[in-house]
Amino acid sequence: IPFEMMYGRAPVLPFDYQGDNVTIQYDDEHVKKLNQFLTKLNE
Repeated sequence: IPFEMMYGRAPVLPFDYQGDNVTIQYDDEHVKKLNQFLTKLNE
């Protein structure tokens, strides 16, 4: 409420702008390369 008293409006916080069009792509090739790299590290 102090923000509203100073600026005359409600605060806009970063979590107020959550985009609906966020997509996560799953790349099989990346997963394979990552697994190969991790197995080489453990040898």
